[in-house]
Amino acid sequence: MNNIKLQQGTFYYYDSSDPVVSALKQGYLFGANNWNLIKQVSSIYPNEGGIVDVGAHIGTFSYEALTSDDKYILVEADETNCQCLRQTFDGRDNVTIVETLVSDRAGRADFSERRGPFGWIEYNEEGKYETRTIDDILKNEKVKILKLDIEGSEILALNGATQTLAQRPLMIVEVNGYCLMQQNKRSNDLLQKIDDLGYDIYMFVNGAQLLIDPKNFFPFCVADVVCIPKEFEKRINAQVLPNDQAEAYYNSIKDGYNSDCKSYFEWVRK
Repeated sequence: MNNIKLQQGTFYYYDSSDPVVSALKQGYLFGANNWNLIKQVSSIYPNEGGIVDVGAHIGTFSYEALTSDDKYILVEADETNCQCLRQTFDGRDNVTIVETLVSDRAGRADFSERRGPFGWIEYNEEGKYETRTIDDILKNEKVKILKLDIEGSEILALNGATQTLAQRPLMIVEVNGYCLMQQNKRSNDLLQKIDDLGYDIYMFVNGAQLLIDPKNFFPFCVADVVCIPKEFEKRINAQVLPNDQAEAYYNSIKDGYNSDCKSYFEWVRK
């Protein structure tokens, strides 16, 4: 295990080609822009509670737990990532680490063989990992912010979070089309689920804040979206991403997508 000291604190990691680790070694923490937007909104958002990081990986999203007294619950299934989390947040009484896979029901599962610990889940009664729902993990916890980055299982996780979502937390959700495809779902299925739950969906594109309409084409293979309850009166000033602009953006970046992303768009646009 290695570590790197940044302004935000000391992070532990196992060396790999993982882009999160590669960025960390260059002093960059993934999710900074979305986290800053969430912080701006949360400062005036009426809800109280802790921050729940589902798919915590090695903790780069939850770096403020190193200096803040806010309560953090970090949920991660991969045992090596959990080892890193325990080292990074050692001695922090405000941090709880839960080692489990998140889904819509209790059971057993494995990670997909092709992607190892960073792949989608495959149910297996004799699987290595247990699966739990967010509601079961959190029980009576108050939640102000919920982050989901679980490689295509986000819809399943939301289905198992009815009680938690009744608290109307702010959310950051990764939309990974290729991983969603393994569950026979599209990015728009996840976006529509979030919309049906009563959330506006925002994301950053080239520094601009866009409001995402789940019925329009979503031109991104992997993207983080910020989700704010529709009843929150102080709306973010953002431009809606219409279909024609989404198509134009997709055409400008599609050649840069890798083979996995290209296969997703071939599938979703049939």
